[in-house]
Amino acid sequence: MEIIGVNKQAEYVDIRNNNAAAVDLAGWVLVSEKGNQACGLGGVLQAGATLRIYALAADAGLGGYNCNFGSPIWNNSEPDPAVLYDNTGAEVDRW
Repeated sequence: MEIIGVNKQAEYVDIRNNNAAAVDLAGWVLVSEKGNQACGLGGVLQAGATLRIYALAADAGLGGYNCNFGSPIWNNSEPDPAVLYDNTGAEVDRW
């Protein structure tokens, strides 16, 4: 699993499953490190598939996964890494 892109202005992160098997995202968390906003993930990401994770509730109709935040979580003027944690709390990737 890896983060393959972050668009802080549009408030989304793309992750890809590079494994040979599907990954159950229950218990996985994507964090905006600067403000420590955490988005609990869910669903299953098939092998080789990419998932776009939107931060804002207003983007719910765009597909992908939505974190349902009411306001932006990514800091556009300072470093603000996106960090992906698995269901054991181990850091998997950061961007």
